[in-house]
Amino acid sequence: MDLYLRIGSPYPVFVARYCHRTILFSLVLAILMSPVKAEQQPVTTISAADIGRLAKDRAPASMVFLDASLQDIQQRVRLTNSYQSGNLDANKHPYPLSTSIVFYDFSFGGKGVTEAARVWTDAGYKFIYILRGGCAGAAEAKVPVDTREAPTDVLPYSVTAQSLMDALKQKEELVIVDFRSDIEFSADHISGAINLKPSELLSKIAASDKTKWIVLYDSFGNSLDPLIWQLRRAGYLQAGSLAGGY
Repeated sequence: MDLYLRIGSPYPVFVARYCHRTILFSLVLAILMSPVKAEQQPVTTISAADIGRLAKDRAPASMVFLDASLQDIQQRVRLTNSYQSGNLDANKHPYPLSTSIVFYDFSFGGKGVTEAARVWTDAGYKFIYILRGGCAGAAEAKVPVDTREAPTDVLPYSVTAQSLMDALKQKEELVIVDFRSDIEFSADHISGAINLKPSELLSKIAASDKTKWIVLYDSFGNSLDPLIWQLRRAGYLQAGSLAGGY
């Protein structure tokens, strides 16, 4: 640049100034046009017992139940008058933005229902709720449920380690039962687990909320299906065993 200035050529100076102004203008324009990310509306988790109160508090606004389960499950077990969320485009606003939308599913992990709720929150809906316990919680609270097959036959028996980790991170209310020996349990165990013998299972958890997740595990995860079956027959529909065991 100094060389060009010394020989008296005005063009390099012009080009430099033009480039400088263009870059500055582009940066300002990019900042002004970049989308401002609004603070994400928190999603409230409610129990089935809260539905009546919610309907009363939100009147005259309508309430809609959206099922975020896999479609084959939704076709077998669902809340009465609910709709499959996957068949609706939240961004097209199929319901007024003042509508109370209650999401639920029939899976153990609940990841799908959380993602569905976020999609509708991002689309502008402000009254988004997740039903704790899904269909099992609703059935426990006597909410009308259409059942084409027994609910005990719908939920998978196994729970992935990732689902359990997610639940622990989110501080979900759950019961974890370790069926290994006392020595193995004393050496190490999953945080919050209780050590029981199979014969003690039903008596020891009798006071537990039936909508809570119950995760059973042993060393290898190969022999707990009969216990899961017992729990579900007793009304603990959210029971499952840890895939692969400890």
